[in-house]
Amino acid sequence: MSWSVPRSWTTGELVTAAIFNAHIRDNQNVLNPAGVSFYLDGGGAAITTGSKIPWSVPWSCTVDRWDLFTDSPSDLAIDIHAVSYGAHPASEDSINSGSPAFTASSASNTDSSPSAWGALTKGEQVLIVVSSVNGTTKGTLTLYLART
Repeated sequence: MSWSVPRSWTTGELVTAAIFNAHIRDNQNVLNPAGVSFYLDGGGAAITTGSKIPWSVPWSCTVDRWDLFTDSPSDLAIDIHAVSYGAHPASEDSINSGSPAFTASSASNTDSSPSAWGALTKGEQVLIVVSSVNGTTKGTLTLYLART
């Protein structure tokens, strides 16, 4: 997403959702990006696979970018599972479409356009799940969110 030069409005002009979103919402996402970070700590031991961190989605959004950092070069893959409030997320609820956040024999990785990832809806229950890991005791996943 990039900055759009705001338009000059005219008296009596009908503001449609498309116009508003392009000139107000999208520019707000550029000026004030939202991010959430999740810290995984094996407590001195290797991080284990499985469900780690639950959270609730505060507003409807898409993941525009993710960054993953570990304490040493390693293999770490993290899935995001999301379901409506009250249900428990499971593997079939992955928003990653088979493209998890991952490091591959590296201490960091990023995806600045995770187009395969699905949208999140306000109020959904999300679960951060370590799907595979080898060789790290700490990791931080940051998701950059754009309101929709």
